[in-house]
Amino acid sequence: NPSNGGLLGEITSASIRILAADDQKPSLTVNTPASGSSLSGPATYLATGTANDKNGIERVEVSLNDGEPVLAEIASSTNPNNIPWSLEFAPLPNVQNTLVVTAYDLRGNSFSVTRSFTYILRSSLTLYRQVPAPFAAQADKIGTVSLATSPASAATKLTPATANADPKTSSIIVGTQVKLTATAKTGYVFSGWLNPPSGAIAQGNVLSFTMPDEDISDLTAQFIESPFTPASGKSSPYFGLLQDTTGTPGNDSIGFITGTLTSKGSFSGKILIGGLSQPFTATFYGDGSAVFGNGKTSNPTLSFKDRSLSLSMDMETSIITAVTDTCTGSIHRALYSTAQKVPTGLLNSAKKGFYTFVLPTKAQTPSVDTALYPQGYGYGSLKLSDTGSVSLAVTLADGTVGTSSTALITDDACPFLIPIRTVGASASTKGSSFSGSFTLSSIPDAEAPPATTAILTATDLDWFRAPALGNKSAALLYTSGWPLGITVDAFGSLYNTKTTAQNTLGLSATGLNALLTLKGGGLTSDLILDNLNITGNKVTKVPAKDPNFTLTLKATSGTFQGNFIPNWLQPARPKPAFKGILIQKGDHKGGYGFFISNATNDPDPESGSVTLGAP
Repeated sequence: NPSNGGLLGEITSASIRILAADDQKPSLTVNTPASGSSLSGPATYLATGTANDKNGIERVEVSLNDGEPVLAEIASSTNPNNIPWSLEFAPLPNVQNTLVVTAYDLRGNSFSVTRSFTYILRSSLTLYRQVPAPFAAQADKIGTVSLATSPASAATKLTPATANADPKTSSIIVGTQVKLTATAKTGYVFSGWLNPPSGAIAQGNVLSFTMPDEDISDLTAQFIESPFTPASGKSSPYFGLLQDTTGTPGNDSIGFITGTLTSKGSFSGKILIGGLSQPFTATFYGDGSAVFGNGKTSNPTLSFKDRSLSLSMDMETSIITAVTDTCTGSIHRALYSTAQKVPTGLLNSAKKGFYTFVLPTKAQTPSVDTALYPQGYGYGSLKLSDTGSVSLAVTLADGTVGTSSTALITDDACPFLIPIRTVGASASTKGSSFSGSFTLSSIPDAEAPPATTAILTATDLDWFRAPALGNKSAALLYTSGWPLGITVDAFGSLYNTKTTAQNTLGLSATGLNALLTLKGGGLTSDLILDNLNITGNKVTKVPAKDPNFTLTLKATSGTFQGNFIPNWLQPARPKPAFKGILIQKGDHKGGYGFFISNATNDPDPESGSVTLGAP
């Protein structure tokens, strides 16, 4: 029995080996790592080898980079004189490591082997694809993901390479720049990245990151059926107005975007802002995000001429939100198309609608001296196709003309922006603008119940005019402009070009049946001209050679024009001209227009109003 109170317990036998004198060192082999090797792999590495001694090996110790020795694991062997050993350890990455392996026999004799090597740390990337459930086993038909690294040798190929394999993995050197690109097949779009690594930058279907020193195990690329295909009857063009976000409205803080969206999410558009016209291409993804670029490079923000633009889409409504440095707004899909035509009540005929409208002056908030902005009536016309496209032509009350192409969107609204050349500047300098949104609607036709007629309305259209440049006569009108903007409203209606001016104005059949009135604009008093008769589209003055005014009507366009002898001092030659337009229906039926004073040496010409109607 053991001495000192020890017990053998369940041990029923023991053996004692008596060794002869032994001063021979054991032998040692290090299989891995090889001397002077350059290795790469995960955070830990397995060193292996064998130890040999005729009497047996007591232990194998391993020291890494002069650290404390660690016991290796010694495996069993049928040959006790050839003992396998191994140890898993964590080398220092990207530097030279020194590994000292020492084998000890049973008499305490030892033998060491030193291995120097470099170790490049790798982490594992596991990449999944999330596709619509019916295609879970056919992921390649929905979308693919490619892997690119810099340098290319820093990553292994995504495996397995078999068709529709999911997930796929790659071993990538830590610190490598990684770029993943998701590409959707026809009928599908990329929708977003799930579980990206910390610090990753997603730009649409491209995900960029630096490979971390830990495995990425659940990164997922999402693909969905394309939500960008227009619903039945809807169209692909988009239109929208951007409004000021700076708190100080001006020409630089009003914008307008048009564009066309494809079923793949590609958007080809143009933005008008601050007198600039900038085309662009963008791509929308299934999560509503968008990037700009040509496929080789992409960026979530478009930078142009010291400006920026970003886009996003509400996937439930398909409404695009646009944000710039100075303004933001909603961009809407056109409401009508070849498959869903404009309601006939908004048209003159099966295919066309023609509207005339007036832009009346009004008091401003905050208050502006009426001598500092036009008091005449601007006017314009709107041509509407049965597919909802719109062509606008306006003549503002200072004589400025402009056009715009747009379309009807939600609620039959018609957004627009017309860039305007700065008075006295080159044609390319457009420091002024006129913008807003008209609305078309049907109302009962008071003249032909129970029929309806279509009218045009708008409130607070924005008109920005930059200060005039130069000293030419054209620059003398409102030279200070209104760079902070003024607003005008609008009213109008469908116009039947086959109806005479007499019927349009509701004039009696006989006698002096019309009244032409001119107000403001430097007149010392209102000019009321009532000695005229309009029969059909013909104007007759009484007496016929009255020199005080002329008036001609053009029923096919709904316009009128003429000139008059003013009552201001020192009238110039030729006589001041006036022009305007006819409104055929609604509460504002009549003729409206403007004139501009032209007194000799007048430093501040003004715009006055013209009306034409029944006495």
